[in-house]
Amino acid sequence: MKCLFTNGRGDLTLSDIEKPGVQPGHVILKTGYASICGTDFSIINGDGPPWTSYPVVLGHEFSGTIAEVGKEVQDLQVGDEVVVDNYISCHACYYCKKGAYFYCDHHREPGITINGGFAEYCSIPSTNVVKIPKGLSLKHAVIAEPTGNCLRACITGRVRNGEIVLILGCGPISAITGMICRSMGARVVVLGRGERLKRFEPMGFELLIDTTKEDWVERIGEQYGKYHPQWGMEAVDVVVDATQTGEMIFDSIKFLKRMGRLILIGLKKNQVVNVPRNDVVLKDIHVIGSTSGMGYFHESLRLIHKGDVDAEKIITHTFTLREGISAYDFFGKRVEGSLKVAVQNNY
Repeated sequence: MKCLFTNGRGDLTLSDIEKPGVQPGHVILKTGYASICGTDFSIINGDGPPWTSYPVVLGHEFSGTIAEVGKEVQDLQVGDEVVVDNYISCHACYYCKKGAYFYCDHHREPGITINGGFAEYCSIPSTNVVKIPKGLSLKHAVIAEPTGNCLRACITGRVRNGEIVLILGCGPISAITGMICRSMGARVVVLGRGERLKRFEPMGFELLIDTTKEDWVERIGEQYGKYHPQWGMEAVDVVVDATQTGEMIFDSIKFLKRMGRLILIGLKKNQVVNVPRNDVVLKDIHVIGSTSGMGYFHESLRLIHKGDVDAEKIITHTFTLREGISAYDFFGKRVEGSLKVAVQNNY
């Protein structure tokens, strides 16, 4: 079968490998769609998460149809359309027993540790598939995993109705987070630049600021700020950093209200972020790191199905598996302001 394969040396090849056989407790998925994640580029360059194993077929965000069912599998049958909860866990360690299965002592993921969704077929433990609601397409369902990531961050960050949420960055995670915050009743402001920011114009957020065209600190201060003689300038309730640079975190904390929240989603290896310590301590700013969509796959599918997360605006481009290498190049260069790029298994 065809697949997108890497050895972690900067290589990405369209290869032929043997189709996986069905194992007890597993299902074989005929992949429908897989979407590209920024983490994929780290994996290709040999700088992926600690649980990365090589060689590996990429793809940890994917949907598909069950083609085969192994022994001991319950409640699933051939023809079921599903997405993959990609956090494979042991169900027995301390963290699994607490329900925090992403932090499993034996954490594995398709597309990172074992072969993933950029292939015609994929073997997955039956406990790691989630049925797609009727009426939701395989294409739209493919963003369930990043949507779960964003939803968990918003819930952990206690986003509330009427609050002002400032989102740093204008990639797909920013877009999905903004849509979820808006569904919670929050007012959303996005900082970004270039063609990607233009993709946000039809999303209906309260304010978009192009940081290459105006001073965002001044604009937010003027539009939302309120100066208090003891506590300084306060403007927003929540800041979400979905960038890889962290350059705007210092100034954005200065705008947080007392007991505001800073949610860090963006990843960058070996990066050190500077924060205004006194502001964080005296104003009781809560700094929250958030990763994974564990526990939120069903709810993320409902949000996509309802349209609260508009998959048509998130998935901006589609390629075939045959065009997979071009898809990665296209996404990596952010051609046409691409947000999510999906690869369809119709080789």
